[in-house]
Amino acid sequence: MSTPYHVSHYEVWHHEKSGEVWAVEMTDGKVEKVCGPVAAQDFSPDLIDYLPYRQGADARQLESRRGEFIRDPVAKPED
Repeated sequence: MSTPYHVSHYEVWHHEKSGEVWAVEMTDGKVEKVCGPVAAQDFSPDLIDYLPYRQGADARQLESRRGEFIRDPVAKPED
């Protein structure tokens, strides 16, 4: 029996009205973990691995508001 393979990647979500930025870890197309909101001027994709991500209610709430954001995929920094 094979183990399911899950595809994870990072995205940066820009809230269209407020300008807030969220770092989002996606797994299989769903929001898994979030960090934010962060002021756009304070955010750097180079720090994506080091941000204090949260799961649970925060991730579900952001998932439910997906349509309010402009989503940009982010390449994870190389080790």
